[in-house]
Order: sequence, then C-alpha cells, then structure tokens
Amino acid sequence: MTAIVPKLLVVNENEVRQHSCLILEDAAITKIDDADRYKEYKPEFVIKGDDLAAIPSLVNAHTHISERLLSGTGDGLTLYKWLESVVWPHGSKFEERDVYNIGRLFAMECIATGVGVFNDMFVSHGSSLVLNGLARAIAESGLKGLLGRGINERDSDANVAMKDMSNAIEKWHGHDGRIFVTVCPVLVHANSEETLLRLRKLAYERKLRIHTHVGETLDEYRWMKKNHSMTTIEYLDEIGFLDKDVVAAHLVWLGPNDMNILKKRGVAGIYNPLSNARLGDGIPPAWAMVRKGIPVALGTDGSASSDNQDMFAAMRMASFLPRAFHFDASLISSKDVFAMATRVGYDILGLKGGELKVGNPADITLIDLHHASLFPVNDVIAQLVMSSHPGVVKGTIVNGKTLYYDGQFSTLDPHDIVLGTEETLEKLRSAR
Repeated sequence: MTAIVPKLLVVNENEVRQHSCLILEDAAITKIDDADRYKEYKPEFVIKGDDLAAIPSLVNAHTHISERLLSGTGDGLTLYKWLESVVWPHGSKFEERDVYNIGRLFAMECIATGVGVFNDMFVSHGSSLVLNGLARAIAESGLKGLLGRGINERDSDANVAMKDMSNAIEKWHGHDGRIFVTVCPVLVHANSEETLLRLRKLAYERKLRIHTHVGETLDEYRWMKKNHSMTTIEYLDEIGFLDKDVVAAHLVWLGPNDMNILKKRGVAGIYNPLSNARLGDGIPPAWAMVRKGIPVALGTDGSASSDNQDMFAAMRMASFLPRAFHFDASLISSKDVFAMATRVGYDILGLKGGELKVGNPADITLIDLHHASLFPVNDVIAQLVMSSHPGVVKGTIVNGKTLYYDGQFSTLDPHDIVLGTEETLEKLRSAR
C-alpha cells in the first residue's frame, strides 16, 4: 500500500481538491480521503509534500518510436521529402536489438516527463521483425503502451509488417494489463482497398484499435480528390472502414462533411500541433471537433517531426495555435487541452483511467508546485497547459508502481540505456 498526500489533487480537468490523500493498492486507487487520515491506512510507502500536485498520467496519443534517434534532422523539409530522405532510409536498417535500445531511450524520456501512457506506430521499411524488441523494452520500463507496426504497401514490404504485427498480437497483446497491439495502416492512400479491409476485419476479430494517419497534408487531400473524387474520410466511410475503434491522427485537411462523418461513426481524432507546425502542414480544426463532440486527444508525433516527446510543449502549442490563427482567445480552453492530454487520451485508446478516482488504475504524475515555471500557483490547470515544461515533473507512477521520483528511475538504468543507444547509432552509421 502507498499513500500520496499532495497539496493539490487534480482529479480531472474540472475538479481540483485540496487536503486530500490517495491510497494505492494492487495497481489501483482504492481510496480518496482527508489528508489527515492517511496514517490510518498504515501505508508501507508515503509520498507527501506541500510542494506536490498529483495529476492523472499524461497520455501521448500519437508518436513514432522509430524516429527517436532523429531529433533535429530534416529541418525545412516538407512531409514527403522529409519521409523519403530522412525517415524511411533510417527505418530500413533496424533489427530487434536496435529497437529494444531505442524503446528503452523512449521510455526513459516518457517517464522523466510525466507520460505514463502512449500510442505508437513503429514505421520500419526493413525486413526485420522488430515489435518483440520494442515490447520487451516497454514491458521492462513499466510504462503502459499501445504498439503497432506501420503497414505501407506502396513503399515497403507490407507482408513483413503484417507478420510482425501478428506475432506481437499472439505474444504481447494484453501483457501485464499494460501492452496492447494495434492495427496501423500508415497512410490510407499507400494501401489498397483490399488491404485496408483485411486490416479492418482483423481489428474486429481481435478487438484491436486501428491507428492511422488521415488528412495530414494538402498533397494527400489533392491526391484523394484526383484519384477518388473524395476526401480520405469520405473514402474510408464508403468502404466501411470507419468505426469507434479507429483513432485518426492529424485531421488537418478536412472536407465540408468530414466532421459529420467522424461524429456519426464515433471516430476519434489526435491533435499533433508540434509536428503539423514544424512540417508546415497546417493547423487542424481541433477546436471545431471538440465543440462538435468528436473526441480529440493529444500527441507529440515522432521525434523527427516534433524533436522530442514533450507533452507540455504539445499542450501549450495546442492551446495557442488556434487562438493566434483565428484571433480568438476563447477558441480552446486550458481545460479542453488538459482533458485531451489525460482523460480523453485514455478513452480513445480504450483504456480505463485518465482521472484520479477510486477504482481507476494508479497512473499518476507528480508535479513540483514550487518549480519556477509554476510558482505561485494561481490556476493549476491553466499553468500546467500554458507555462509548464518537463522540469515540473517530480514523479511518475504507472499501475501503482513508482517508475521515477526526484530524478531517480526504478526500472531503468540511464547509463546502460546510453551505452545501448550508442551501440545502435554506431551500427546505423556503419551501414550508411
């Protein structure tokens, strides 16, 4: 049993409590009580401080661990030039050991920055089966993650990717209640209708989430209009692909009826303001989707297009971009954005949690309220969204296990991770 006794308990985007404690047992929150009563539960471990806030774990709802070594590369390139010259050649050289090393580096960054849950699409154009290495790394880290191998018929070997996915489903799906496998067609227009429907059928049969990119660029919008006389959303709807298990990243370029289709089919969106801005793709109408009742979560995208996995930067950009573009500071509130990064993220990924309530998994990020970027605290939600950065993270707890506290990792060895990453980097340099 663990007791957490913070100054502020952020239950969700609409509820902040003072003078409360959390009691954690068997990976879950079993009690919320008055702070003065925590000793009555006889906890084995106590985390207590007038400088602490407990918030739900941050959720990175769209990323590419395959890009983790590419921060700062391809600056100034548009999406397809960037993919062809930077991302795809890099991803063709991975083997399982490399992906294990990269996965541990990614996990270390997540844990240190308050991200307890993520949704990944691993894009590798090589012929190696790599998801086993990635799943091993995440299993060892203690994080909670959705893992998928990107399937791209047009530019890579889709059969290898499908075999990798199938093997991972059998070995890892549901592992420890923390690792889940997803179906990941990378780009709709890079896969045939036959393949998309094959993946659609598999997702239904195995009750898997579908994770894909939709409407990311103007080039995609024009290509779909030229070749199908429809938007990507209209095309997916016509072939029967869309359902409430589909999570669609980006949604920047939408047609006039696309939001109605998304709402009708129960499709969730993932807002990636950092990568959309970095690559010059545009600003998605996330505020309009929220107002329409379409669930929208938040992601950083991969480190080659956002350059890190900083969900605080993603929150700030998610809030500020639409306000600037439309000259309207009321378009999307800090509460909306905080919900995207926590509660809604859990919901669209099919996971229980995202709020600090009894019965939910004990997935908790601990915040240093005395950090210079937060102190003094006037409105904790607004300041987490608009003024914070990863330095405010004091601890990360997933399924009741403290993975990180006060600069120390419990499941990872940073020195060993650096050595493993250097091993992979040297191998990739030699292969050029």
